[in-house]
Amino acid sequence: TDLANMSIDYVQPLAKRGTIEMGYKGIIRYLNSDFERSNQVNGDFIIDPLNSGMFDFHEQIHAVYTQYTGWSGEIDVSKWKYNVGVRVEQVWNNGETLEESEAFSNEYFMALLIRFINTFVISRSSAST
Repeated sequence: TDLANMSIDYVQPLAKRGTIEMGYKGIIRYLNSDFERSNQVNGDFIIDPLNSGMFDFHEQIHAVYTQYTGWSGEIDVSKWKYNVGVRVEQVWNNGETLEESEAFSNEYFMALLIRFINTFVISRSSAST
């Protein structure tokens, strides 16, 4: 079994009321599974060869994103904050039994629009002495 994850993110302030963020994440998996099923017959466990074997699974996921974040006022006391961006993802995976009696394969590309608007209630208190 082999597993690798990698991610990188970058954030750059823009003017006084915004940031641009971008990044990448990748996952690569190679899994090998050895499985065995037994049935109990008269107190003895007998291996079921139709439900036993070895299975290999391979998967790659690659995604990139970019996002703009803006706010009203100063960031630590802003009343409004918003995000707009996009994420795209490509996935490939496949699996098969060692005997190649069962196999599957999937591949897809996906694009997601990111949108958020947040409002904050700012409470200011004063202390008198």
